Amino acid sequence: MPKPPHQQKVEITGAVFQIDTERRKFKLRTPDGQAVSAPFTNENQHRVIAVLQDPENKLIKVSGLAEFTPNGALKRVVKAENITIALPERQIDPNAPTITEMIDALIAESPPETWAGVPTDLSHRHDFYIYGVDLSEG
Repeated sequence: MPKPPHQQKVEITGAVFQIDTERRKFKLRTPDGQAVSAPFTNENQHRVIAVLQDPENKLIKVSGLAEFTPNGALKRVVKAENITIALPERQIDPNAPTITEMIDALIAESPPETWAGVPTDLSHRHDFYIYGVDLSEG
């Protein structure tokens, strides 16, 4: 006799590719290519729609209760308890220079006369040099 479908808590991330506002459901595609449907509420509808409008980020993370087939495959999210926009992973080059190293390189590449005209009190009176008014007085 086959096992019945079962439910358990999940957290999945995927790209939203379809929204049905009438039925209050959306579909996302997981990194392994599986299409999964999930419900949304008035409170989290804006997040689901936002990922379709943002060309840089189409990923969403859903935490909630999911239904699985008897063989253990994810079938659908039954209740989405939390829906958040997932930030894409950024690749960081461990060999890239730090911001301090980049500033030091710019300073070293500049001729000395470049820095001769920089006021010595620039950091304390930057409002005066930017706006022409010393905002710290008064």
